[in-house]
Amino acid sequence: MTTTTTSEVFTPEELAKRYDTTPPALAALRHKGKGPRFFKLGRRVYYRLEDVLAYERDAIQERTA
Repeated sequence: MTTTTTSEVFTPEELAKRYDTTPPALAALRHKGKGPRFFKLGRRVYYRLEDVLAYERDAIQERTA
């Protein structure tokens, strides 16, 4: 079993800084089923680094339209 360190997870506040947005905007994405995968421990929301990187990789666009 592996242990996740705090550097491998983001809180909504930390991820909002990375994306230059707000935690409520991330909450709206979660509600719509969009954005990076997340998990909850109790009421707290967390994003794993690997899920954030996968979301970013999948968002790369080769061209517009």
